[in-house]
Amino acid sequence: MLGFIVLLLTLLVAGGATYLALKLPPYLEQWRFITGGIVIGLLIGTIFYWQQMHAANRALQERENAIAEASNRVASETTQHISDEVSKRYEQQIKTLTKQVADLESQLPNQGSKLNVAGGSSTSAANPTVAGVTANPNAAKQPGGTPNIFWIQNDQNGRGGAEVQFRIYAALDIPAFVAICDHPCRAVRGQAGAGSEGIPLVGSTDRDVAGFIFKKPRPMPAGTEGTVTIQSSGPVQVTAFRILRESEVPSDLR
Repeated sequence: MLGFIVLLLTLLVAGGATYLALKLPPYLEQWRFITGGIVIGLLIGTIFYWQQMHAANRALQERENAIAEASNRVASETTQHISDEVSKRYEQQIKTLTKQVADLESQLPNQGSKLNVAGGSSTSAANPTVAGVTANPNAAKQPGGTPNIFWIQNDQNGRGGAEVQFRIYAALDIPAFVAICDHPCRAVRGQAGAGSEGIPLVGSTDRDVAGFIFKKPRPMPAGTEGTVTIQSSGPVQVTAFRILRESEVPSDLR
């Protein structure tokens, strides 16, 4: 804006000087040449000033464009780098979870021989705080015609316990469940709705088996959700959790 005002004033002064030079009387003709020189100087100065202002504005615009381009490039590169890092981490997590699921599935056929269970007495324990969730989508049809079941494991902050949360998809006459641990463990309590009751089942030969049988509700309705709390001497991983077949339940507890 300032440059435009300077140009306008300069042109007005040059125009005024030219007009006055033309109005001078003949005996002041020498002043016409002086005035003409002044006008020419003003016009040349105006042209140079306009060129300098134009060059300065163009340089400023190019500088702003360069800064904007550099900022956009840095933002794009940063975003791409972050996206690549996040993608790599998710891919690694997916590979790890896939391997864990495959390992658990490979262990299931070998668990049947460990399910020699007998009745045991009830044991109480403090309710540990839930820290994280280890999922196992075990919703396949169970052997022996038992209902489908889905379960997940809640770790207990490494305090030597875990809580298995389960849901059954059909009515269950004898609601008995068994967990296979990666090292010695035992069931300490179970819960399946208000007023539920039950007792733990203790493995007679394999101490890495923990079971629980519910006395209430019987039969257990389809869609029932519940928990079985597992206790161990240290952090424990439940590698399998399923419904016991009626033939596996002691006759005095059926």
